[in-house]
Amino acid sequence: MIQTVNELIGSVVQILLFTLIPFIWWLITARKKENFFSWIGLKKPVGDKKKILLFMLGAFVICEVVGTILNLTVLRTDWNVSSFISVMVRTRCF
Repeated sequence: MIQTVNELIGSVVQILLFTLIPFIWWLITARKKENFFSWIGLKKPVGDKKKILLFMLGAFVICEVVGTILNLTVLRTDWNVSSFISVMVRTRCF
């Protein structure tokens, strides 16, 4: 239990550092030139929204299919969440 709380606290600290360091750098260097979201590369997509959504959905489906095929043929692992949890419980990681 204590290990889980420590990992949770460590994760929150890492997320805060991951977000605060670029934000502080933007405040110091580029605040007057452009807004934060465009500075980190988050811009509104230009073009037909339906085509963009279909492209993203298609790319996701292709990646999932390729990953599943690789997992079943090349890696040949029977990994799933329930077996992972049972191993974690047996080794008392939870």
